[in-house]
Amino acid sequence: MRNVLYRATLSVVKTRCGLIHALHQRLRETGKAFKPRVVAAMRKLLVALNAMIRNEQHWTQQTDI
Repeated sequence: MRNVLYRATLSVVKTRCGLIHALHQRLRETGKAFKPRVVAAMRKLLVALNAMIRNEQHWTQQTDI
């Protein structure tokens, strides 16, 4: 599961998509190393996915993460 979440997070960060990318950029500008930035983005993605499951929502491009 961790590998899937890691790959999904890298994909979001590289495609410059949404608030997860914004979080990654903000942490980059403050001087954080790569791994902590990715782990923070992974956590944000996981929290968003858990909320979507709880609320029975489907993923859309407009989903605010």
